Amino acid sequence: MHSTPRPPTLWIVCDLLHRTVSRYGFAVAKVGSHAIPGFVITLFWIVAFILVIVLFAYIVHQTGGGSFVFKVGHFSLQIGVN
Repeated sequence: MHSTPRPPTLWIVCDLLHRTVSRYGFAVAKVGSHAIPGFVITLFWIVAFILVIVLFAYIVHQTGGGSFVFKVGHFSLQIGVN
């Protein structure tokens, strides 16, 4: 039997980061021969999310700010940043 090869990018993703459950019962990510605990990955994503928000705020600040006006009936929401 001949199997079709996977695309190279899928190989990289599958080989470098493979989620599994360790013998102790908690989630780990296997990177090569190293196991990274799930809470470390969670902390990484939280820090990455905060950095994206800071980067977006910096870009808005450098472009001169912006304003957002949302009106529905008598409800009015006005937000301005600079």
